[in-house]
Amino acid sequence: MIIAYSCAKKQNYSISSQFIEKLSSEKFEGIPSRFDFDFLFVKCDSNNIAITNLSDLHCIYERTYPQKKITFKTFLSKALNQNLIITRSQCNFTKRFILNDTIKDLYENKGFDVIKKKYYNAQKKIMISGLSESYQYSIMYYFFLNNYVVGIDDVYGCCIMIPHKDIPSLQR
Repeated sequence: MIIAYSCAKKQNYSISSQFIEKLSSEKFEGIPSRFDFDFLFVKCDSNNIAITNLSDLHCIYERTYPQKKITFKTFLSKALNQNLIITRSQCNFTKRFILNDTIKDLYENKGFDVIKKKYYNAQKKIMISGLSESYQYSIMYYFFLNNYVVGIDDVYGCCIMIPHKDIPSLQR
């Protein structure tokens, strides 16, 4: 008899309820949201991940749930925690990608802290430079899942990743 088992770590993540609360309480009154410059990641069809923003997700919510069968907060919680698949017909995202196998395996087998140690400058709160696009998007995705605000610094062109706990406006 052969018994097989896996020692792979199951990575648990949950987008902070405070973050979802802040996003869901945003008003959409014709002006850009203060969160529109932060990357949000959602699961899509065909094993894709999409990079989106709060305004785009609000539009999807308005079109998909016109009768308000679920609240925007519930929709965000499901979408951002990767428990909802958003189809191409619901929205054409500007950037879709498939997770890089190397980064995915590293996350699933060694954990987030290994990715963080290898690809993140904690002092500057930026991703290290010189990585392929596939690596960059996958790393950003896993930082997002582990409660980091992810975005691009327009001046320097680097990826900024700041823990939610270090952003005072998300703590209120």
